[in-house]
Amino acid sequence: MEQANTGFLISRRLLMGRMLVIVLLLYGGFSSPFPDEYGISELLIGLLLISIGIFQLPSLAGIIFNVNYFSCSIPFVWMLVVPTLVGIFHWDVDDIIRDIVPLFYLFLPLILFSWAEKISGIGFVRSYLVSAMVVGGGGFALRYFTSQGIGFGDLGTGLFLINLKYYSYDPLVTFAAIYGLLFALTLLKSSSMTKYPLVVTLAGISLLAVGSLGGIGQRAPLAILCVCLIIFIFKYAGRSSIPAWFSIFLLLAIIFYFRDIVFAFYSLLAEKTEIVGINGKFEEFELIIDILSDSWYGLLFGLGWGGVYYNPIIDGTVRFSHSIVGFYLLKTGLVGLVIMSSYVYWLAKLYINVLLDAWRSDVTQLPLLFAIGSAPIIALLQPTYKTLGFGLLLTLIPVLYFEMQGKSNMYVKDRLSNDF
Repeated sequence: MEQANTGFLISRRLLMGRMLVIVLLLYGGFSSPFPDEYGISELLIGLLLISIGIFQLPSLAGIIFNVNYFSCSIPFVWMLVVPTLVGIFHWDVDDIIRDIVPLFYLFLPLILFSWAEKISGIGFVRSYLVSAMVVGGGGFALRYFTSQGIGFGDLGTGLFLINLKYYSYDPLVTFAAIYGLLFALTLLKSSSMTKYPLVVTLAGISLLAVGSLGGIGQRAPLAILCVCLIIFIFKYAGRSSIPAWFSIFLLLAIIFYFRDIVFAFYSLLAEKTEIVGINGKFEEFELIIDILSDSWYGLLFGLGWGGVYYNPIIDGTVRFSHSIVGFYLLKTGLVGLVIMSSYVYWLAKLYINVLLDAWRSDVTQLPLLFAIGSAPIIALLQPTYKTLGFGLLLTLIPVLYFEMQGKSNMYVKDRLSNDF
């Protein structure tokens, strides 16, 4: 009987993993980061996510009412209930729902926490998830090119923003660019010829993603990619059979081969920076503070979910901020932002623990960790926190934590409790 129950639980976890893979493929292949209206693909994605959530309801309830996890469950309950009560008396229901959806994306690591703890022992599921994220990011990048009607050779001749649909803004595109390139470098030391097609595939998807980022002048993701590449080359070269000079030579050779596009990219990004600077992000944050400062109640509790305001920088009424900090400050106020900080601290601590572990002992995990880390950094500058890709990338953090600890689930629980 016990073996039958264990087999059932493993099958359920595998089913959830496969459902997430299907979600990623549907998302990158048929949906968009910020859909204006909902079609069949969005409906299927929603049904799959709801089904996964139903599977997790008993475990989620256990986490919320477990005193050891109050520092991450209380923010979830507070952010779900209080801003909804504030907003329901002032704003449209449709806008409230659209604001709550990104909240669930942010808390996906908590919602899938129990699943992440158990699934970490089934390594191929995690591998499939990462592969699906790369394919999803590559799908968005490819759809950017087809939506613009351009090819790779057109890059650098201008910024292509017609019929954009914000494909390249999804964090999965940046993830594919960073992970694809860095992981391809780790495979170069392999003497197995079977690895080379994978190297070419990863490098191709990475270049496709980089091209789509450059095509719309995405400065932050491209800068993060360059920083990750430089750090990784010098760190990984010391732990592998590939000397640093060879990695640098290979990189310079690639840059030289695509020198015309690289220089054109640089000129476009420099011109964009000269014209728009940082797109008024500081001014936007000051505007949010001014709006909330009109009353002590607003400053403490925000406008609530669904809250809208006139943004002269965008020249229109909007319900979002470019920065994740500005967004949650606007909707939940200082109290919500402070309460949410305990959840962010919990998630950041898991990530830092895994990153330091990989830095010391397993540098082959750095491409994945660098790529995951790009998502919250970019969310400080762009509204990518409103995308499903953002939440799915954050979900990998507890999966990797449990996997790389290599200890029993009970010991991991005790350590997590002590971290609080």
